[in-house]
Order: sequence, then structure tokens, then C-alpha cells
Amino acid sequence: MVKIKSFLLLPLVNQQEIAPFIDFKTFYQRLEKIVDILEREKEVDLFYDNENIRDFEEPLKELNEDLVSPQSIFASLLSNARDIRGVNFQGRYLVWNFPENHTVLDSQTKLIIKMVEETLLNQSQTPKTQHKYLLLNFTDLCATRAFLPIIKDCGEEKCPQMVCIPQIIDKNKLEIWLSQNRQSRVFNNNPKHGESGKGVRTNKGEQVSARLCNAREAQALLDTAIGCANITDELYNFDRKHGKYIVFKDENTPNNTYHGYHVDSLDEILKYLAANGNDWRALKTKLESLAKRDG
Repeated sequence: MVKIKSFLLLPLVNQQEIAPFIDFKTFYQRLEKIVDILEREKEVDLFYDNENIRDFEEPLKELNEDLVSPQSIFASLLSNARDIRGVNFQGRYLVWNFPENHTVLDSQTKLIIKMVEETLLNQSQTPKTQHKYLLLNFTDLCATRAFLPIIKDCGEEKCPQMVCIPQIIDKNKLEIWLSQNRQSRVFNNNPKHGESGKGVRTNKGEQVSARLCNAREAQALLDTAIGCANITDELYNFDRKHGKYIVFKDENTPNNTYHGYHVDSLDEILKYLAANGNDWRALKTKLESLAKRDG
């Protein structure tokens, strides 16, 4: 299973000259959309540096007195993300930005150093672990590049190492990158749910839900289905052709296969999650948005 680790880096302390003209509400809405996309992906984890968040918040507290505390806003937005906590510096790290001066990474950018060390570790293991890394870079460090190039210099006795970290802060580009880098989802035609509303079988004497679409249509819906790793292994989409939600069950196979079936309403999904002890509230809004998307 491919696991994507994404890391959020907000503008740094030495860039706080931009703070007076940050429209915090617009910035937050932009960030909220990005976090929402990441949370829809079952295979994605989001990380942040708590010190980076705190340093970004401080100037905004004075500039936006009419706003709810930025600290409380970020706490809510990043409730499903994780702080990177301690990072071990194992050399000297520089942002390679030829022909301009290189930028030395320090404690303010330890989140990037964390990514560098994990990437190098991932590359050195045999067989390679299935991890991919993505930086949500809101700083001015090589902001126009698709990749952030980092050189790690461990001194005179070792050869410098270079890591290129993909970076994105555009919502549309993020969706494209995720679709290209996550492990492909494969629809498996489970005969008990039938096909195109026909051929549904009973399971231990009980009627099971039907799949109203054909296998090709189900695969297309699976490709764009959303989930929430902290709540359930299932994925969901809204089938506009039939006006119903479709549920995809993870079969936990190396090929990342799923089978699916339709349900009569969103409430049916939420009741199932609640019955299994899952807090469905964070997922409800995301699922409602599926039915509201333009066709």
C-alpha cells in the first residue's frame, strides 16, 4: 500500500513582513480547501510543526482583532493532523536555488529537514517502503518550483546528498498530484451485489444491497471516491446517474481492491458508522458536498 505523507509549512518568522497584507480569512479558506482534499484521501497523512503554526499566529493576533483566535482556528482545522515534534539534525541542510544564494535550513524549517531525513531513509531501505512525500509550502523558499531541492552536507568525509521534494499549494494541482501518486484503486465485481441492479444474491439468508451501475461505471466512481482514514476504511461517492450514494468496501488486498453497492440515503451510511462507534460528523459535510458537485 502506498502511503503519502504531506507536510504543511506556513510563512516563516523572517517573512512576517507579509503579515500586514495577509487576508487571513481568504488564506484560511484556501488552506481549508487543501486540508479537506487531503482528508478525503484514505492513504494520506498530514503533518505540521507546532512551532511553525505558533510563530505564524502571533502577528495575526494583533492584526485581526475581530477574528476568532487564529490558534483556535488552526487547532480545529488540523485536528486530524499530527505534530512532527522533535527532529534530529544530522548535517547541514541547504535549499539549492541556483543561480541565487542558497538558503540554510534551521530550526524554523525543521519540518523540511524531517522530510529530507525520511526520504533518504525511505530510499536506502531494500525493498523501498511505499512512502511518498509532499510539501504544502506557503513560504517563499523556491515558491515557483514544482520541487524543493535540498542538499544535505554531512561534512568532509561523506558525499553530499540531494533530495527533491514535490511541493504544491494549488487546490487543482493537488488533486491531480494525488490521483497520479496514490496507489491505484481496483474495482472488484463482487457477485452478491449484482450488476446494474440485477442478479443480487442473498447473504446467509439476508438480502444485500444492489449495485445499480455496471463495473466500468463503478471503477470511474471509485477513482474519485472520498474517505476519511480517521473514521473508516470505506470510500464513498455520489452516483448522479442513479441519484444515490455508492459505498466501496476495502478488501485489504495488495492490489488495493474494493467492491461496492448503492444505498438509499446518506443517513444509511451515517447510521452504519454510528453503530460501529465512529464519529461521523466530520465526514457528513464532505459526503453532502458530493451530491452538490457540478456534474
